[in-house]
This record gives sequence, structure tokens and C-alpha cells, in this order.
Amino acid sequence: MNLLAGLDKEKGEALRKKYEKQLDHYASDKEDVSEQAKEMEAERDLAARRADRFDGGEALLEIGLVICSITLLAKRKIFWFAGMAIGALGVVQAVTGFFHALSVTANYALAGGCGARSVASSARSFCR
Repeated sequence: MNLLAGLDKEKGEALRKKYEKQLDHYASDKEDVSEQAKEMEAERDLAARRADRFDGGEALLEIGLVICSITLLAKRKIFWFAGMAIGALGVVQAVTGFFHALSVTANYALAGGCGARSVASSARSFCR
């Protein structure tokens, strides 16, 4: 109030009302922004989980490729079959990255959103 002491009372009251109105506006926006931030955090977490699936699939695919190349040195078909099996597991794991997003979103929707007691563990991490 010391800053307003030099001004006349009408201007001081007008400024006080203006700032109180802005304060109310920011308080109401705080809830909307908080909700948007939670949604963005959930999207970030989902993208991180999908990336982990894709990275694991890529690693298995590369390991399968290396084991298949051992076939040339060892001249044994077992390495080729083992490499193909590990490579296939890598492809399957990478593809599950696409379906992982669908299952987490479905669990979230079926549970009624964040805070529901019957939320599956994967959907709970989706809400955080």
C-alpha cells in the first residue's frame, strides 16, 4: 500500500480492483494449466515406455543378426536358427510398443480416469 500512498484514493482503488481481478483470473487458470500439465506428463511417460519397447526390440534384433553371422564362421545351422529366433523376438517386442499404448489407454479409460481404485498398475503409472 505504500506505493499507492502518493496517488489519489480513486486511482489506488482502481488499481487494487484491477490486480484483484487479475489474481482471480490467474487462480482459475491455475487449475486448467495443472490439468494440461498432468495430461502432457502422461503422454511423456507413455512415449518413454514405448521407446523402451522399441529399444529392447532393436537390441534383440541386432543380437540375432550377430548370432546369425556366427553361422558363417562355425558352419553350424543351430546358430542360424537361434539368431532367427532371437531376431523374431526382437521384432515382436518392437511391435508390442505400438500395442502397449493402446492397452494403457484402454485401462485408463475403463478405470474411469486417474484416481479410480480399480486402475491396473500400468494405468496407475499413466496417471502419474
